[in-house]
Amino acid sequence: MNRPDALAGLLLLATMIGPSSAAGAGPLRHDVAVMPLDRAVCVGRRFLESGSDSLTLAGRPLRRGIDYTMDAAQGCFFLLPSAFPDSLPPPFTLVVWYRPLPFQFEPVYARRDLTRGSGDVAPPG
Repeated sequence: MNRPDALAGLLLLATMIGPSSAAGAGPLRHDVAVMPLDRAVCVGRRFLESGSDSLTLAGRPLRRGIDYTMDAAQGCFFLLPSAFPDSLPPPFTLVVWYRPLPFQFEPVYARRDLTRGSGDVAPPG
C-alpha cells in the first residue's frame, strides 16, 4: 500500500468512528445485585475489550465460558446456571471489571456518495 492509499484509509477510518470518550481509561467496575433467575447484565457501554473482563459473584471468581459468556459489542454479560452458589441466599452481589475499547463507533451510519475531484480521470466505458 502506498502512502496516499494509507492516508486515505486513515481518513476513512476517522470518519467511521466517533471521538473517544474512553481513551486511556483503566478498568471500570460495575456492581449489581442479581437473583438466580437474572441472566443478563449490561454495563451501559458498548465495545468492550475482549479478555479484559473479570467477574465475581458473592465473592467467588467466575470463569468465562463456564459460569458466564460475554457479548463485547453490546457490553453484556450472560450468567449461566453454574454461576450461582447453592449455599447462599439471594440476592447476590455481582462485581464486573471490564475495559472499554479506546474508541466508540457512531450509533448511526449513513451512505455517502463518492465524488470525483476536478483532476480525476473518468473510468473507461
